[in-house]
Amino acid sequence: MPRDCKTTQPAGRHASCLTAGMPALDERVAFLEGRVDEHSRGADEVRALVVHLDAKVDRRIDGLDGRFETIDRRFDAVDRRFEAIDGRFDAIDQRFEAIDRRFDAVDRRFEAVDGRFGVLEAQVAALDHKLSRQFLWMMSVLTAVLVSTIGTLLGIVLTSG
Repeated sequence: MPRDCKTTQPAGRHASCLTAGMPALDERVAFLEGRVDEHSRGADEVRALVVHLDAKVDRRIDGLDGRFETIDRRFDAVDRRFEAIDGRFDAIDQRFEAIDRRFDAVDRRFEAVDGRFGVLEAQVAALDHKLSRQFLWMMSVLTAVLVSTIGTLLGIVLTSG
């Protein structure tokens, strides 16, 4: 710094003091323009990267949307399958109900047959009792005939002899 800068101008405002050790104005402007150009290119690169990233994100989102649609279709297919299975189970339940009704009808028939057998058993018991009484009566009659035949034969043998 020149000596007269301290003494003649207050606080170092002399023109020679401003340019001493500093680059020229044109150099500074050129430096700043270079920096602005670098920032501009950097901003363009950032802009291009953002556009590329945005496109990439859009593709990923579209891919995910496609996957979700595929998953939705699969869930719909699974829902339809479960509905079909539910329909089959309902049909099987109806078949079992029909079989249950048939078994109930067969049970009622067996009960009716049991009732008939009960009546037949009572009739057979009554017939057995009646036949037993007739058998006893017939045996009594035959015994009486036998006794009278033996008595007659004895009477004939004893009187003839």
